[in-house]
Amino acid sequence: MQKTALATGSLLLGLVIWSAACDNPDCSKDTDCKGNRLCIDGACTDDTETPNPSGGSGGSPGSTRCRDIGGGQVICLQESNPGPSEGEILLGTVPAPPGPLPASASLKLDGFTVPNQGSCGSCAAFATRSAMGIRAVTQASEFVDFSPAHIWHIAGYGSDDCIQGSSIHHIFYENQEAGAHVVPASTWLYDPWNPESSLDAVPSADVLLSAGVAYIGEFVTVSPKSVNELKYAIVQGWAPVIGVPVFWDDWEDFDVSGEGAAGEPDSNHAITVVSYDDAAQRFTFVNSWGTGWGNSGTATMSYEFVAQYSMGGTAVQNLTYKGVGGCGDGVCGNGETQSSCCKDCGCPTGAGCQGGICVPGSSCGDGTAAPEEACDGNDFKGKTCGSLGYQSGTLSCHADCSLNTSGCCNNECVAGATQCANSDAQQTCGNYDADTCMEWGALTTCPCVGNACATQQCNNGVKEGSEVCDGFDLGGATCQGQGYDNGTLACNGTCTGYSSSGCCSNQCTPGTTTCSNGVVQSCGNYDPDACYELATIDTCKNGQICIGPGCGCPSGNSGRFEVVDYVYPNFGPVGCSGDGTLKLKASAAMIQPTVLRVYVRKADDSSFSTPGTLTLYVGTGPTCPNPPNVIKTSVPIVTGSTEQKIDLTVDPYGAAWALNETKQFWVGKDEGGFQSWRATNTVSVKRKCIP
Repeated sequence: MQKTALATGSLLLGLVIWSAACDNPDCSKDTDCKGNRLCIDGACTDDTETPNPSGGSGGSPGSTRCRDIGGGQVICLQESNPGPSEGEILLGTVPAPPGPLPASASLKLDGFTVPNQGSCGSCAAFATRSAMGIRAVTQASEFVDFSPAHIWHIAGYGSDDCIQGSSIHHIFYENQEAGAHVVPASTWLYDPWNPESSLDAVPSADVLLSAGVAYIGEFVTVSPKSVNELKYAIVQGWAPVIGVPVFWDDWEDFDVSGEGAAGEPDSNHAITVVSYDDAAQRFTFVNSWGTGWGNSGTATMSYEFVAQYSMGGTAVQNLTYKGVGGCGDGVCGNGETQSSCCKDCGCPTGAGCQGGICVPGSSCGDGTAAPEEACDGNDFKGKTCGSLGYQSGTLSCHADCSLNTSGCCNNECVAGATQCANSDAQQTCGNYDADTCMEWGALTTCPCVGNACATQQCNNGVKEGSEVCDGFDLGGATCQGQGYDNGTLACNGTCTGYSSSGCCSNQCTPGTTTCSNGVVQSCGNYDPDACYELATIDTCKNGQICIGPGCGCPSGNSGRFEVVDYVYPNFGPVGCSGDGTLKLKASAAMIQPTVLRVYVRKADDSSFSTPGTLTLYVGTGPTCPNPPNVIKTSVPIVTGSTEQKIDLTVDPYGAAWALNETKQFWVGKDEGGFQSWRATNTVSVKRKCIP
């Protein structure tokens, strides 16, 4: 079965920056819906009642109103009613006092800190935070700074909901219903200047579970416009949260009295009331706008204003701490007494449990519902689960004469309907538990497709009915038919489609090679699949680069050596002469990949007329008339020519010539017995590549 609750009150928007339309998620009960929306036909639908600024239920989101309250903080409130709905009021409100109330009373505020909700419309969550923390002082003698972000989260809201608010009762109900112990603010931090990021930073489930402190165990509704119910709640130590309209002109002096409260209010808001004083005819309340507003975050409100404008709300009666049973669990223990929890512990003779307290002379328990009682025994004043919005079930009455709807329920499904519980089982709708509502049950093991047991059997190796395939029976389908080159096609485990994990596509043409970025790759089958891929077989070395499908010297073999300076036909400066007369100059070029040619001319480019010999040397240039360096080759002078040529095979060179090494060559002309008596300039040759 599916439990549900009555329609909550109208939407309250606390602090927002802009307004936007709400989404409509699926729902099964009203409390699944955010803000003032109701669950109708499985969808959250906006209530269309007209907003009532002076109390009562109903209301739809109105226009956004913003105001700068100083300190760089802008308050944006929306017209909507946060008070309880008529159905929530029927569940029971703060009882009438058994006698005269004291002239003043205050909740214990030891250690209390004023919160700041910043620019998010979450005032109901912040007021609930304050009420829970104050109740902790009374109940456990220690203030707890509960995380408003966690309270907001438990109620089903997130950062996307900062543009909308919530009814107070919705926040209380979801906190109680979830039974999720709220963590301290130190565990889930809230930054008022960046609330969206704070709300998105949801701690892990383990952190929330381990750090949780308490949740709302019992709460009671505060009627609209009721001064006495507020006062009595404070006397009992129940921290009340109420909704009130905001007339900006009236709130500026931090004493809300109704002056200037003409016409429609500017907006609505949720506050936590903490004390009253009959002499001043004032309540004191704590706000959620930080300590920079009001009297360090607090202000006063006249009895007259409450009596005319209060929209009502709820009051925290008890917190349920981790590891400790809560009031209303049917067990009188864990420190509970008749005065603290008459729902579990009963009342002395002559008193009745009413509104969570023992009231002397109360008629609660006599079996007849008095006007101030929601019920008594079996007297429900004509109310049933059906009249309270449920589809079926049995209504009962708490010991304090408040309605107990735990036995009411809603149907989860239509009797006799079927659906797939999973791919291997079908379930049928019926009444399988102690209540009178329909729920899913009666599992039938079978292949379930489209909410019905299928006739075909998946994984029996035979393609049947609507099956795409079954085991190895692929109906003729192949990897190639699925757009691949090779491989083995398979059937998925549900017989609804193919698995192509064993299929593959060729990356290249087998037997070919390619070279890229100095790496030679060959195409073949190098892995377990049936397709071709590239694998590295070589890396270009010794100055080689990628040329076509493999490695080679730059510009082919012609790139093996390079004349660095005085490349023919550019001749260098003249060399030296032992006697300062005839001087020679040289230029060079690679005439073949491995043949160096050195060209020699006279300084004045005149022809050679005297026979002789030209000798090619390697090493540093000569200083005439010093002895020559290493002789590489010699040629006779061609008389009558202005340009002499000397060729040298440089590979093989006949000596070590390393990659990227540069050697210097020069030519000397024979002059008697001392060859370096006439010498050219040097030319430099670099080895760039070794094939």
